[in-house]
Amino acid sequence: MEINQTESKLKRFIFFLLGFIFLIFGILGALFPIVPGFLFLIPAVFFFAKASKTFNNWIRNSKYFKKYFGEHTPHKKN
Repeated sequence: MEINQTESKLKRFIFFLLGFIFLIFGILGALFPIVPGFLFLIPAVFFFAKASKTFNNWIRNSKYFKKYFGEHTPHKKN
């Protein structure tokens, strides 16, 4: 799945906001066993990657996350 970056400031703000909301639910899920926290962290990573090119590149090139996200997302060739 390819993650295209958004150019609009409003869309980037909305993606950051959604990312933080899902991150908060993920943290609450780690604290409370009723809420599955891991399921909220996956969309948080997706929204942060849509909002920030820097975060997207860090996820793709990180030693730990590369095996989960880097190999499954195609890179754009410039």
